[in-house]
Amino acid sequence: MTKHESLRSLLKVVTFTMLLPSCSSWSHPLADSSSSRRTFFQKLAGSTASLCLLPEYSPAADSQSLSSSFAAYKILPDASERLNPTLKSINRKGLVKELSKTTGALWLGEHHNAYRDHVFQLQLIQDLHESNYDRRTKQQKRPLAIGLEQVQIKFQTVLDDFVTEKLTVEEMKSQVEWEKRWTWPFEGYESIFVAAQQLKIPLIALNVDSEDLQLVENGGIQNLPRPILDKYILDRKGFAQFTQRSSYGCYADYVITPSYKMHQAMGLLEYSNTGQKLDQPMSFKNFFSGRILWDESMATQAFKWSEANPQGLMVGLVGADHVKFQNGIPARYDRVMTNKGSPQNKNTWQQPRSTSILLNPSLVDSSATGTVSMEENSYQPSDMILQIGYTKDGVDARSEDRFLRENFGGVLPLADYILTTVTNAQQKSGI
Repeated sequence: MTKHESLRSLLKVVTFTMLLPSCSSWSHPLADSSSSRRTFFQKLAGSTASLCLLPEYSPAADSQSLSSSFAAYKILPDASERLNPTLKSINRKGLVKELSKTTGALWLGEHHNAYRDHVFQLQLIQDLHESNYDRRTKQQKRPLAIGLEQVQIKFQTVLDDFVTEKLTVEEMKSQVEWEKRWTWPFEGYESIFVAAQQLKIPLIALNVDSEDLQLVENGGIQNLPRPILDKYILDRKGFAQFTQRSSYGCYADYVITPSYKMHQAMGLLEYSNTGQKLDQPMSFKNFFSGRILWDESMATQAFKWSEANPQGLMVGLVGADHVKFQNGIPARYDRVMTNKGSPQNKNTWQQPRSTSILLNPSLVDSSATGTVSMEENSYQPSDMILQIGYTKDGVDARSEDRFLRENFGGVLPLADYILTTVTNAQQKSGI
């Protein structure tokens, strides 16, 4: 066995050159050129297509089918020659205790149409609020906020008015143009909004304004005027360098490129996320530019809150694809904090950082888009791909030299934690 072959046999993680099945000739009968990409995925949710979506859960479903119990696991990545990541079970009390010690941003990666994911989010927010409550002073020990991918930053004042009870839930929903700009069912999020208002937890808008994202989807990042760009990118040099790293190339090959090919195969690139007709089908460059601006915006808004609230914790409610394998939002937040953070944050006992949790992930979520069918899917954490490997910077990721141990750069874990729902039925059966 050659030295290349021996290391290749140890690479149980996915490498850069994983060959993805071609889907260029595949189309879906639900595809409708008049609808936005997000609307199309809503129609497709629950079908047999290989999408990172869970079967839809509705508040109208039998409430007894959802339990407050969940199974939690901490991912222990392994960059040694064994490349054998493991899962450590952790109970709810232990999880909340660990999370209560973190500062910065806690990213909860959701499936937008999955009600049980939103149940998790509400439970964790309530648990963190309770653990952060000082019964002597009857105040929070440190700042706590909820960051929302679901709301665009132009509507921050609407969220402020809602938390201070100047607006009702319905008025807030209307004024942030939920049905037009987000469109995923509001019912799954409503209890979170209500809890935030009752507990006086600030709500922070994270997402790119649709008008600006459309400019990028039409003409790339350079299509944004400087003043608009400055809303989303505080760390220009770091932003430019971030995508040049080998680890990011691995992430892009595994997460973003397959996603683009799937959109292309489904005929979804002629329209923006909100349904506007583009001048021409979106190129990969513009698709990629829109994706990284989206991630950067959410990281930047969270950073701004952290700067204003040292030692605070923002709980970000965002899509799972923006969280998994670090290089969506989490690593961007950490980069901006390192490069632009003020001394009051850098010199404290614990510098703010990202912590990531995937809610009810599956094998589909942990695999490159389009490589696992729903028939092959599994929700068992032990079946998931827990990390992907990358080469050192400067090494040709498509050459045989990538298998040499001295060229191995490290691993990207799926997340810091995984949470899975345990239903009443599973509890009774002992599953």
